Amino acid sequence: MTEVLANSSSRLAGPALDEPTPLEQAEVGDGSGLILTQGQFLRVRETVYGRPVQCFAEICRMWQRPSGERLLEARLYIRPADTRLGPSPKFGKAEVLASWRQVVKEFSDLRDWLDPADARPLTILNYNEFCRHKAERKRLGISVEDHNNEDAEVFFCRRGFRDTNDWNWR
Repeated sequence: MTEVLANSSSRLAGPALDEPTPLEQAEVGDGSGLILTQGQFLRVRETVYGRPVQCFAEICRMWQRPSGERLLEARLYIRPADTRLGPSPKFGKAEVLASWRQVVKEFSDLRDWLDPADARPLTILNYNEFCRHKAERKRLGISVEDHNNEDAEVFFCRRGFRDTNDWNWR
């Protein structure tokens, strides 16, 4: 948005003073040196049904308010076994479910939200991309089940869910 000065035909070429500034990447700021980027997947801790569960978050956008406060918006993914649906043969071993809503977190809260237990990168693909990924690994002679030889842990998502009906985020 361009701010227009009253009683003048001049325009300022920047964002209005009260608008947030988008961030492409940002350091967490907790001394860890972790730099977050849009589209990055993270392991996070959420409380589901009163118990802590490791979930995954995809950073959708980040911004800084004029006050200097930095925030991020993320889509959450969870393993089907951690929902009320429980483990089921209808879900794939590497399948996750996407929440229909997104969460907003302040950077000051990220230290408690991020799960440093497994620092290995991860990615979440749609089902078709996941099938192509596994076929490529098979073509190269790499075991489809061997996740230890991958640079990143790979999951797929083919279903979303409305968590207000399936579980309670707390």
